[in-house]
Amino acid sequence: MDDSYQVIVVGGGFAGKTAAEELGRKGVRVLLLDANNYQQFQPLLYQVAASQIGVSTVTRPLRSEFRGINSVRVLTAEVTNIDAANRTVTTADGSSYRAQALVIATGAVPNFFNTPGADEHAYPLYSVADATRLSAAITAVLDEADREPGVDADVIVVGGGPTGVETAGALAENVKYLVPKYFSPELAARCHVHLVDMVPNVLAAFSAKSQAYARDRLTKLGVQAHMGTAVGEVRPNGVTLKDGTVVPARIVVWAGGLQAGRIITESGLKQGRGGRVDVQPDLTAPGVEGVYVLGDSANITDADGNKLPQARVSGAAIGEVGGPQYLC
Repeated sequence: MDDSYQVIVVGGGFAGKTAAEELGRKGVRVLLLDANNYQQFQPLLYQVAASQIGVSTVTRPLRSEFRGINSVRVLTAEVTNIDAANRTVTTADGSSYRAQALVIATGAVPNFFNTPGADEHAYPLYSVADATRLSAAITAVLDEADREPGVDADVIVVGGGPTGVETAGALAENVKYLVPKYFSPELAARCHVHLVDMVPNVLAAFSAKSQAYARDRLTKLGVQAHMGTAVGEVRPNGVTLKDGTVVPARIVVWAGGLQAGRIITESGLKQGRGGRVDVQPDLTAPGVEGVYVLGDSANITDADGNKLPQARVSGAAIGEVGGPQYLC
């Protein structure tokens, strides 16, 4: 067992990378573990899925982030087990690492809410691999529909939050502007984008002004909204809503929510909503010493004790240039 580090950080996303960077600049010996050797910029994954930008735009080598910070070691390895009580992690090759403090920032995984067929047939959108897989599937469907005049190329996006709204908008932009140009207007007429959510309005956590703005933009792009009814089943050829409505489509994109992954579930830490850890105000995990949980792995409260929403900030909201602006 290697216990030469003061802090182990599991996860190289926004939270984990920032924690390792801040500690490293103060001379703390840090081991940063991630299954990927790059950091991904999740807010723009929807544009990768829509083939509007390339993978290199949303990824950056993790090691390049720590040039000049010699006290941080970046190790590409899959963490298969976390023993929070002993501040120990184990990787896929059987190696174990222990430190004085453990920072868990492993992100989250799609939450299908036990919807029949969703895990099998829907395309989640949470990683670079998800985005490239979805992009390839959409292109394949368009190519097939182009060869066969009677075949439609509809897409359903499940989830009316920032990810779902921006994904639906980006795909609808492609249908309106790119499919007629690179395929044909006739094929564009057979492509429809549907947005489905159980809540009555898109962007439910945002202001009424933002909701109205997003609805207007999506409507002008031709997105067909099915709001106020949950998905009852995802099938290979579309979805069935709980009110019995059948919405056919070649592809179903799942942007319907996140939950903590297996690493958190099996860590021994007490879990709250979404399987995440209900952390203290200083981000420590309750009941154990020296363990901190950050980012999408944690349920975080503000100074008044109100739970903060998960940090699914959109590219538009933070001023990214070149993409659709569905949030104001």
